[in-house]
Amino acid sequence: MKDKIKDVFNFFVRVGLSGALLYYIFSKIDIEKTKGVLLSAELIYIFYAFLTFIVINIIILVRWRIYIKALDIDASNKDITRYYLVGLFGNLFLPSAIGGDLIKIYGLCKGSNQKARVVASVLLDRLSGFASIVIVAVTSFVVGYKYIQN
Repeated sequence: MKDKIKDVFNFFVRVGLSGALLYYIFSKIDIEKTKGVLLSAELIYIFYAFLTFIVINIIILVRWRIYIKALDIDASNKDITRYYLVGLFGNLFLPSAIGGDLIKIYGLCKGSNQKARVVASVLLDRLSGFASIVIVAVTSFVVGYKYIQN
């Protein structure tokens, strides 16, 4: 019974925090201007952006899962997916670049004696993401160098 009360309390804290963050975000933007931009946008581009976001995050989730399994961390696919998505939310809405990583680490470390491996999996994921960005940037520079105006 005590655990159920704790779970309900944690749920309401998370909902309250999410609501407060969303309120803060929407209080800082011009709603009418944002509405105008969204209504004037072509839907096909919004669809492509959304689809790209989904595909990229599935790839990143699979990559993190591969690191977790390679490091022999005892975690279910459900837990890996849950903590990835909660971490993604943290990365999108918390005012920190590492908030989502800390959420993932905390979630997988909870009740585990594999803390160093969990941290290593998140660091490997972060480093491989950085390496991917560098590869795309260097490739873009090499291919598009002739188009850069001095």
